[in-house]
Amino acid sequence: MHRWHLGALLLVVSLVRPAATNAQVYGPVRQAPEISYGFSLDLASRYVWRGIKLSDETSLQPSAWISLGDLEIGTWGSHSLDDGYREQDFWATLYLGSTPAGVLALTVNDYYISSDFGSDLFDFEGVRACEPGEPAYGRPPRCRGGPHTTEVVASFTSRRTPFDVLVAYNFHNDPEGAVYAQASYRPSVLGFDFAFTGGGTLNESRLRYQADGASLTNLAAGVGRTIVGAPLDIPLAVEIVHNPEIGETYYVARAGVALQR
Repeated sequence: MHRWHLGALLLVVSLVRPAATNAQVYGPVRQAPEISYGFSLDLASRYVWRGIKLSDETSLQPSAWISLGDLEIGTWGSHSLDDGYREQDFWATLYLGSTPAGVLALTVNDYYISSDFGSDLFDFEGVRACEPGEPAYGRPPRCRGGPHTTEVVASFTSRRTPFDVLVAYNFHNDPEGAVYAQASYRPSVLGFDFAFTGGGTLNESRLRYQADGASLTNLAAGVGRTIVGAPLDIPLAVEIVHNPEIGETYYVARAGVALQR
């Protein structure tokens, strides 16, 4: 589900641009408006998102994005090779400006997950009354509508340390209105990009995060390295993810190709 799991966390790392100062600076540095773009295609051993295993099968994960100055739009997907799980997400990020401490951004993520992939792409029905026998969520009890769920994410990326935080709120098609918060520390050592993440839901979210209340759902540690090539780069990564709420641990490996201009 978009780029806030480690495979996606490495995408965030790829967006880090050092500033031209004597001290090392982390986080995107936006100056004159410019057009940039990129795409990637990863092969992942399984798909784990914010501590939740969404597919246990090997998956293809394509992404593409384009940015103009402080606005970036893009898409990211995960499609299991056995066609048992298909997801394609869309996002728009607006960088709100920078301070000496870091950079603030606002992102809208639209998650499109469907067993009838493609045929219901434009079904944006929201939360609805449940049919007899359907599992209900939230108070009052309701059910999801169409295949799209949309969230808004506020994030902060530090300039002086490889640290960032985010808070995400599902405002469309989630009966429980899940709120998720996460902090990540991503140092680079000897050419390797490490990622240490802790996150969890701030309210009951049985549908989205399998949590009966506020709880820690995502403890992750990973390492990645990009082999720089011409014209394509080759990103490689492995991670371990533990979900304390459900007591499950997952291992994920990925490799891919990427282009950024």
